[in-house]
Amino acid sequence: MIKFIGAAGVAASLLLSSPVASAQSVDGVRLRPLLGIGYGWGGDNLQDVTLVTVGTNVRYEERVQAGSGIDLRAGLELAFGRSPFSMQIAVAYQGDGVGGLDNEAVEFRRIPVELVGHWRVSPQFRIGFGVRKAAYASLRFNEGACTKLLSDGSARCSGDFRFRSNLGLILESEYELTPNWGLRARYVAETYQPTRARFGEEFDVDKSLKFRGDHFGILSVWYLR
Repeated sequence: MIKFIGAAGVAASLLLSSPVASAQSVDGVRLRPLLGIGYGWGGDNLQDVTLVTVGTNVRYEERVQAGSGIDLRAGLELAFGRSPFSMQIAVAYQGDGVGGLDNEAVEFRRIPVELVGHWRVSPQFRIGFGVRKAAYASLRFNEGACTKLLSDGSARCSGDFRFRSNLGLILESEYELTPNWGLRARYVAETYQPTRARFGEEFDVDKSLKFRGDHFGILSVWYLR
């Protein structure tokens, strides 16, 4: 899986940085790069963070969730002549984080690789179904933020939890405002399981725990041609 992610990322980077990065057509098959940015909402709560306004006693609660956060992506689309069907492969970065003025910060990061097939229902609208696998998922704490999720019940700061994801499912729709720009709404279903914790030293984690990363998302996607 890691080799696949690395190869996909390198391929996307080389293609997008190439001076000829544009739609290519060979015997009715068209290949074009894409870039996207968006945001997701949802998922189980991974960590509560209490922030205190500097110079006051005002406190407020924030949370880091397994499905929320910014979505940045690059990929390739393969279309088949006049066929209403097409396919996309994309590598994304997703992260949800909370940071305060007293140097407390918690962030959940992951790098999903997605494969999605689309069916064009009308000239401007299409629906898609696909799968994804999120790699390098981690919940990170800096020196100002602490966790009590360790198996021994102790509070530790400056470290991280690593997670393994299941194979996620994707259902999405896209409306093309122009031939090169589309707005996409999607739903993703996936889960994460902790595999280890490192806070200066290794700690045991309950590997039977499961956190749902199910979320809704909105993306703006640009096709380079």
